[in-house]
Amino acid sequence: MPDAIQRLHEQRKVLETLQELSGKLREAEAALSGKAAAALAQSLAVRQQLDSLPPEFLPRERQALLARVQTLDGRIDEALRQQVRGIFAKQRTHTADALRKDYLEVGLKNPGLLKRLTDALVTATEALNQEETGAANSKVQAQQRWQAVHDACDGKQPELAAARKKAKGYLPPWWQKHWPLLAGSATLVMLLALVIIYVAPPREGPVIAGLEPSSVDAASGPRTLIVSGSNFADDAVVEWVGKNNETVVLTPTLRSTDRVTVTVGADLLQQAGTVYISVRNGATNLVSSGRSLTIQALTATPTYTPVTLTDTPVPPTNTPVPPTPTPSPIVGDLPCVLKLTVSDSGEAKLPIDVVTVGESKSGPVAWSFSVLPVVEKDCGQNGQSDVEEIIKRGYRFTPADEESWILERTSPTLRLKKVGPLKVELAQEWRVKALSENQDVGSLTFGLEYQISAEEWKTVQGSDGQPLRITLTWGPVTVATATPTATPKPTRTPTPTPSWLDGTITLIEPTSDATLNGAVNRIFKWSWDGQSLQSPQVYVVEYTQHAWNGPKKYTCKSEKESCEVYLPSYEYTWKVWIEDGNGNIISNASPEWKFVVSELKPK
Repeated sequence: MPDAIQRLHEQRKVLETLQELSGKLREAEAALSGKAAAALAQSLAVRQQLDSLPPEFLPRERQALLARVQTLDGRIDEALRQQVRGIFAKQRTHTADALRKDYLEVGLKNPGLLKRLTDALVTATEALNQEETGAANSKVQAQQRWQAVHDACDGKQPELAAARKKAKGYLPPWWQKHWPLLAGSATLVMLLALVIIYVAPPREGPVIAGLEPSSVDAASGPRTLIVSGSNFADDAVVEWVGKNNETVVLTPTLRSTDRVTVTVGADLLQQAGTVYISVRNGATNLVSSGRSLTIQALTATPTYTPVTLTDTPVPPTNTPVPPTPTPSPIVGDLPCVLKLTVSDSGEAKLPIDVVTVGESKSGPVAWSFSVLPVVEKDCGQNGQSDVEEIIKRGYRFTPADEESWILERTSPTLRLKKVGPLKVELAQEWRVKALSENQDVGSLTFGLEYQISAEEWKTVQGSDGQPLRITLTWGPVTVATATPTATPKPTRTPTPTPSWLDGTITLIEPTSDATLNGAVNRIFKWSWDGQSLQSPQVYVVEYTQHAWNGPKKYTCKSEKESCEVYLPSYEYTWKVWIEDGNGNIISNASPEWKFVVSELKPK
């Protein structure tokens, strides 16, 4: 027994280690999108710890964790290749430095990690060059990429040397043959450089000094972008490299040697993030270094607490009401001017035609509106972003008289909900007051106010620039006499009592206080001396696993007098009873026996 307990303790330590490794694996999966090399280092560490665990403990759990590591490794390889492609897309100069600093240096202290990084570097370069085969300047760009890989892998590690040798095979033959002579003859190189400068001065490529604007809002529609700098040719184009490294060529509308103007389409401004802008001269194929452009997410306008209104009736007066002055359009703190226009007639009818005498009755009313942006400022794409802000705010009626109403509102604040891209719905519950006689048709006309802040409201305008007017109609409303209705008495359905089975259950195997060697499938056996079971009656075996972290109960159901289950190495107790099809116990339970499943000792 002491040996079995010791084995249980060792198994528990392995289980705790597996749980810890599972947590580290989740961290690696979370870091995969932004730090592929760090995720790879974590994955290699997990695999190394898995290999160091004793193989005889928890083989299934170890195999499941190893499968997760293998799946993650495939995703890591793809992420590493995408990182390399991103460096090639963003870097126009000093690409080799970027590959060494941002990519390879992560693995310099881990040969296994460095081997994976260089393999992914070579694979990504080969795939990128293969995809661009046949395109303009594809051979020149492929040679530049292999030159960058060759220079980045200029180190003493054998993994870097292998990648450098691979890159060297793609460089021009004259470079492979004469590079030692060129590298060792500094004086000759300087002389040749002077001759080249004298005979053919180097061509200067385009240079970007700034962008105007340097940042734009997401979903803000087509925008004009001005790129300032120098050495812009007559055939210069602007290259737009997006978040996913896709490149879009923008043809300028205006060009000069120090300024290029392009129009950025709305489809390129849908998502927030950072993109890179560069200028390429067509004839010389010289490209400027990339300049970042930020696409900012729209900041949500804070939601204000609506003002609670009272329903105190306003007494009628004979004083004439002065005409309402034309209000200014709804501006508030939104980025553009907006108006509401009424769809159809602007009327809604209360769907109540019958009420009971002396009782009130409620019904829903809804008006449909469309939002019309007035283009005095930038309203975003189709004004849709500002519709979202309108929906979040409070609205209220501005009636002329409430004393003669047969209706009353259930709440003073209205609810506005979105039903389409530029469609909204104004909804509210209205209640017909308790009536004693029939009512004819009637109507109420309202103005509508829009909440700017907790203390400020603005009048909603229609498309004609005048205060908006909406109408609520009703009737005729019939008052019916209440008819008392007898409440039926509920009937009770007797609950059937399950039939009880007389007999005795005798446990057979595993025997009481037995010690079983090896965590394998085990068969519980027992005997029943009562009447035969009829479907859906079943035997139920309850076995309790007394683990180090507390008891755990399990059951096994069978129509015959045996049941097979898998039992890990722990202490157990078990007993048997009979249940009907509804889970009711219909027999006496057997006595409870105890046994132990120990680890299988090596021979």
